[in-house]
Amino acid sequence: MALIWLLLFSQSDGSLKAEWATTGKTGVRITGWRAPDLIRTSEFDQAQLNRFLKVYVGETPPVASPSVLGQVNVIPDGLAFEPRYPLIAGEQYVAVLALDMLEGERLPWTDSYVIPKSPGSSPTVTAVYPMVEVVPANLLRFYIQFSQPMSENDPHAKVHLNVNGETVDLPFVEVPNGLWNKHRTRLTLILHPGRIKREVGPNIALGPIISSGDQIELVVDAAFAGGELQPMPATFRQSYMVGEPIRTGFDPMSWQFEIPSAGSKDALTIKFDRALDQILLDRMVTIETKQPTSIKSSAFQLSFLPVEAWQRGAFNLVFDPALEDLAGNRPGRAFDHDSEIYSKNVELTHVIHIQ
Repeated sequence: MALIWLLLFSQSDGSLKAEWATTGKTGVRITGWRAPDLIRTSEFDQAQLNRFLKVYVGETPPVASPSVLGQVNVIPDGLAFEPRYPLIAGEQYVAVLALDMLEGERLPWTDSYVIPKSPGSSPTVTAVYPMVEVVPANLLRFYIQFSQPMSENDPHAKVHLNVNGETVDLPFVEVPNGLWNKHRTRLTLILHPGRIKREVGPNIALGPIISSGDQIELVVDAAFAGGELQPMPATFRQSYMVGEPIRTGFDPMSWQFEIPSAGSKDALTIKFDRALDQILLDRMVTIETKQPTSIKSSAFQLSFLPVEAWQRGAFNLVFDPALEDLAGNRPGRAFDHDSEIYSKNVELTHVIHIQ
């Protein structure tokens, strides 16, 4: 993914010149302009600073489209704009310097540039979650893990769900630009909740997306764009069988706990009564101990591995109330209903004794 600086500085005749580069820290920097001195002597909040310099996608500033997310900071030799996410290779951007905000009648100054592509490896799908053979008929999410940051801005057009050999129309909640993690290496796909929950409009009108006994296939088109806009080497397919729906909350205290002995380096393992959302699991079950541990997980169990031998004592295992199974059910609470009739209080802290 291209990293850029845009350097703006005054020439002898007072005009501005733009110099684009593809190395260095991501962002836009303005130097040699007298505005920073005016800014330093004034009381501007962050929102006002962010209006001085903006970057947009396209050749010219669009009338209604939002600017690239980021922040403007005052630096020793000028102003710096740092986008929240790296700018994308092959995309055209325009920088807009609001000279009129500090210099009266002057019009905003603009400069556009296409971030050059650089040779790079093609992206691949490295994992798809859930990592199980059978999913419940009320499955809520898929996660697709890629080998590199991805630049695809229309993922829903290039990911498909086939049920019994037929492609389903609009099976996922379509989030603009896709629901990505911070590094754009993992895409979350949410199956439409209105077709999962019983007795609601979409479910009544269209029926469920998948049903028990179905064979389903998640398909990622080869045209799905990587970080440097390279396509994948081939279309990716992941198949599942569909089992019965799961419509009850779960109780972590009913799970099986395998407790190691003090002085050993055996794993402390929790075995679940159903498959859990593994992406949530890795950060929503914690152990309160000063001993450093690492985590090894699957959809059906979680293990804490000590760096050094376990010490004797009592430790708390803490379960986040937002932990979910594959159908979106939580501790003591079913996804299908919000009514307290379908919920119950469950303990979220389990004390273990290592002896």
